[in-house]
Amino acid sequence: TNNSTGTFTYLEWDFGDGTPVERYFPFTGTTSPVTHQYGIDGTYYVTLRLFNSVGCFEEFVKIVNVGKGYNILVPNVFTPTTGNPQTYEDCAICNDYFVPLFSGFKYIQLTIYDYRGNMLFTEFAEADPTDPFIQVKIDGWDGKPIIQSPYYIYSIFGITSTSEIEVTKSGTFIAIRNEEYGNLFIAIYFICISDKAFWAG
Repeated sequence: TNNSTGTFTYLEWDFGDGTPVERYFPFTGTTSPVTHQYGIDGTYYVTLRLFNSVGCFEEFVKIVNVGKGYNILVPNVFTPTTGNPQTYEDCAICNDYFVPLFSGFKYIQLTIYDYRGNMLFTEFAEADPTDPFIQVKIDGWDGKPIIQSPYYIYSIFGITSTSEIEVTKSGTFIAIRNEEYGNLFIAIYFICISDKAFWAG
């Protein structure tokens, strides 16, 4: 429903799921033309920005729970380097870190083991109780220490934001390196679909 008041030049909707930001110009009537369909359950931070003629804007953020309100998507391959890997924030397609994608959690813990069950890495993050609009994020595993393991095991434990449900997820993945465990000469891209990841090089 369109309950807009006052004047604005245009508005933008960011639905928080990685889809392109949608821009709309002023419309009349009480029926809004804005619709959006989410492809997966989760908690999304939806942002509405109202712009004036000189580009100044006001921003409003609303938390929207879809379906069960949380999700965890895990890749089955990543491409670590021995140099200085770029963070997920710097380069989301570089794949230098093993980073699950998730939403709807106030606490999340990631633990990595080699195929023998030796723990190699653990990391956790929790929400700021004073600001519910800050999403929980982790940096992920950079592939160090470098060991020869045919596969690795991940274990994820999380507590959901809304219902405080304890969620666990585990599985295996591989790390692709060159003979000297240096930078790769092929590019690997992974696409998270449902709870699976596919790659092609």
